[in-house]
Amino acid sequence: MSKANEESYHVVDSCSGTSTENSKPEGPKQQTCTPPTDVNETKAWSPEECRNALTTLFDSSKKVHNVHVCGKTDCTSISHQEEQRLIPKKFQHNWMTAKRWWLCYIEGEGMYCLPCRKYGMKHPQNQKEVFAATPSVRMKINAMNVHSTCNLHTAALDSAVMQKSSIFEKEIIKKHESENIVLEQVFATAYFQMKSFIANQHFIPLLTHIQTTFGVENLKYFDYNSKGSHQEIFQTLGQALKNDVINKVKSAGAYGVLTDEVSDISVTENLVTFIQFFSRESGSIATQFLACNNLLANFDSPNAEAITSVIVNELEGHGLSMEKFTGFTSDGASVMMGKRTGVAARLKEINPVLLNVHCICHRLALACTDSNTDLKYISTVETVLRQVWQFLDNSPKRMATYLKIQARLKAIHFEGKAFKKISKRLKKAVSTRWLSFEAAIKAVFEDYESVLQTLAFFKDTDAVASGLFGKMKNLKFLGVVYILNDILPILANLSKDFQTGSITFATIVPSINRTKDKLKDLLEDNAPIERLSKDVESLTDVCSDIKMNPREAKELENLFASYIAALIENIDRRFCESSPVLEAFNIFDPMMVPDQREEIRYYGQTQMQVLAEHYFRDKPEEGDRLKAEWEGLKYHIRDGMKPHIPVSVKSPESKTSPTEWCILQLLRNTAALKTRLRNRLSTTMLESLMHVCINGPEPNSPEAKQHVKSAVKLWLDKKERRKIPPKQQRASASAPVLTLVNAGVQTDVTEGNDELTMIETAVDIAIQKLNLASKEYDPESDSELSDDDCCGN
Repeated sequence: MSKANEESYHVVDSCSGTSTENSKPEGPKQQTCTPPTDVNETKAWSPEECRNALTTLFDSSKKVHNVHVCGKTDCTSISHQEEQRLIPKKFQHNWMTAKRWWLCYIEGEGMYCLPCRKYGMKHPQNQKEVFAATPSVRMKINAMNVHSTCNLHTAALDSAVMQKSSIFEKEIIKKHESENIVLEQVFATAYFQMKSFIANQHFIPLLTHIQTTFGVENLKYFDYNSKGSHQEIFQTLGQALKNDVINKVKSAGAYGVLTDEVSDISVTENLVTFIQFFSRESGSIATQFLACNNLLANFDSPNAEAITSVIVNELEGHGLSMEKFTGFTSDGASVMMGKRTGVAARLKEINPVLLNVHCICHRLALACTDSNTDLKYISTVETVLRQVWQFLDNSPKRMATYLKIQARLKAIHFEGKAFKKISKRLKKAVSTRWLSFEAAIKAVFEDYESVLQTLAFFKDTDAVASGLFGKMKNLKFLGVVYILNDILPILANLSKDFQTGSITFATIVPSINRTKDKLKDLLEDNAPIERLSKDVESLTDVCSDIKMNPREAKELENLFASYIAALIENIDRRFCESSPVLEAFNIFDPMMVPDQREEIRYYGQTQMQVLAEHYFRDKPEEGDRLKAEWEGLKYHIRDGMKPHIPVSVKSPESKTSPTEWCILQLLRNTAALKTRLRNRLSTTMLESLMHVCINGPEPNSPEAKQHVKSAVKLWLDKKERRKIPPKQQRASASAPVLTLVNAGVQTDVTEGNDELTMIETAVDIAIQKLNLASKEYDPESDSELSDDDCCGN
């Protein structure tokens, strides 16, 4: 044994500051240790590897010195400012040599070791990360020499060598590089699934189908397998869209809220809220879905206090200013519009300039419902129609009989698709659905004989059919069907006009007056009764005994007149209350601005006074400024805007009224988702689905891809995703161990064992990296509510 092998040597661990005395080994298997420095020199990185590591590990804005960087730039010293900062210490630039390739110096910080920083080496006892996460400030050459021989530095070099030699390295690198791409692909698939109303439980089968059928191999790297993670993906997509809406609203000068209570299939009382604002991006008024909140989650009753609290918390919780909350629209229920303690009154206490609007579509529906209630026989007809629909719709046999009789009466003998196109089914009449009553009346009007013969076919064996047959087979019932068939389309057209979105408060009254005139003209012409008297003579079979006599004709005429009068009265009553503030906005209609000098001089002054008192009640100087601006603005509307109104805007079919067009020009110049099969959806998941389905752009569009990327970033930032650390790092966290190898027989004795050990270690690393068979993962332990216990990557 050589003298070098017989002598003991002294090793100092630079990270722990401790020393270990190794004495002469004994026995035939005793081995001596070659100096670690000699071994580490064989593990040196190439210049390119060093430069890549410097780019990855350090901020590009910092001044970095390294032998492989400074050699290319002819840098021979640190900056003068850095020298002044170090006084009385001093860093010698010539310390960085090819032998110390691992050393880099960051001005303003200190010395780092590239391998130790890359692999996050940390001493297991004192947890210090000198030369790794934190710089070394001991500007002594001895500090560098000691570090180059310490166990942590050697372990870091071993990790690098192991990665280079591993047969799985390419797969690991490929997985790391494609991680974000995979997540974007997965999120895009989830987005398509949500937009297409595909059940959430098909998420993984859909990914598997895409991977196997279309060869998207990257999807195999998606290893978030818990149901909690999948739920997070869906919810994050919805949250990303919601964040986009919130950011747009924050940039708007004001916004309004439209809200209503909804009970879903799981009998959960939800408050569905939409928000309306001027979008600076599109230059138009935008109405977007905002939130779906469970009203009874924190309250015992869905009263005004609960609804107000939910609305305020939703708005303020997302940083929306209540001062910009200037409009509130609801269905007109007392809990919403109560003058003292309703939701609107409570919100007005928070913001006095808030405008409360009762939805005009709800007003019209309530006016029609009130009229049906005033005339009990109209309500009876509605009930009978609903019962007939249920009688046929709940039985395939009855429905088939009805369709056959319908086809026979029409002398149509088509089969297959042609038969389906000609045959018509009855519609369900529901008072809460504005247009359903009209559809139900139209269906019965067109196929009255078919319905009656179907009921006659079953009346001897079914008591329900017998009762419905008796109620429908009389002239009064048929007469009401004729009357409603002429009246309801007029009301339906008004409702459709209100729902187009182009209606303004300036056009509400004219629209209502036009509808009332049509109803009066219909009454004067007596068209339904005259048509009935002609058609009743052509009835056949079971309907042939239905005849009209003068008494019954007079009774129908009186019912007709009473119904028209009730409709007009209830419409007037429901629409008589009109906000003077809303009416004041009519002055922005360019078509109403007078051309004559004498008329325009005083035009709009009264309305502007109303607006000034509403919005600047406590700021009279701002109100005066508003009125002064109007004096110039009305001339701009007349001369600069009125002549240039597009013909399409002037058209009655336009979705944009002249008033809205004018206001938009001024603003621009300033610069179910939950079905019976999905009844277990939580309110949070339901809200996310609604955001994607209502607010989300079409899948694969540029906007959708941007939302997917935002969702991926949001999902990754939500919490630190747990990853299994490399085995070398976990091993390095244990106490430093010196491996003693006999220098004379090192190659001959250990070459095979080292190679085997290297392969086994590489396999372990790959298994952990790829999550192929982790002992810590149990698929049966997935939680349906959270992925906190199984989100390892």
